[in-house]
Amino acid sequence: MQSSKSIIILRTLWYIAFAATFSFILPIVCTMIGLDEIKTMAIVLVSANAIYAVVSGLVAGKLDHSGLYLLIFPILYALGAHFFFEKYALFLVVAYLIFTYLAYGIAKK
Repeated sequence: MQSSKSIIILRTLWYIAFAATFSFILPIVCTMIGLDEIKTMAIVLVSANAIYAVVSGLVAGKLDHSGLYLLIFPILYALGAHFFFEKYALFLVVAYLIFTYLAYGIAKK
């Protein structure tokens, strides 16, 4: 049987892994396959990240995880946007926080 500390560490690593995928790896892949900035913004920022923000909020609420886990994605996204996108992309951090915590509140028991 795993201790509660190791379960929390494993859960945190899963949240970090998925957030890093959507914050860093997906923009890098879009750049490597040659998508222009408009398509990258539409695919990565608006579509994929918004869906991930909502789904992560729903999962965390349904599984009764701490709301602090939901801060991982916006923080990593802000770092990724700083390096890969124009500065206006940082404004989406607020939108992702709102989407995530609204979904979290809806799914919370």
